[in-house]
This record gives sequence, structure tokens and C-alpha cells, in this order.
Amino acid sequence: MIQNESSKMLIFEVNGLTCHHCEMTLESALKEVENIIDVKADREKKMLKIVYQPDIDLQAVYKIVDENGFKILD
Repeated sequence: MIQNESSKMLIFEVNGLTCHHCEMTLESALKEVENIIDVKADREKKMLKIVYQPDIDLQAVYKIVDENGFKILD
């Protein structure tokens, strides 16, 4: 993971990740969001980790997750 002192990290709990393909689909889609440096989806932990710099469009993140059949839990 690429990270430095100016990078920020978000961690979300995500529902619907059931296989490696799910992880790869979500990671690939989210890497297209401007300013996202790295994405790691983990089906076993039901976790999505996003490293970004300086800011990201959270609405875009939620929309992409939803459009790919997953749900960010509150």
C-alpha cells in the first residue's frame, strides 16, 4: 500500500463481499475515483480500506459500491 504523511485512510464495513472476484471488482471500480491512491477490499473481514490524498468525493464512493451490488454499513 502506498502511503505517506499526507495520505488519509478510510475504513468501511461492507456487506455483500463473498468472493475474490467481488474484492477485485470493487477495488478496480474505486481506483477510478479521483485522488484514491489505493483500495483494499477484504471479504473475510467485510472491510473496505481506502487510502486517498488530499480529498475524495464520498458520494462517488458510496455510489460505486452500491452500483456494484455491495452496501456500506453505517
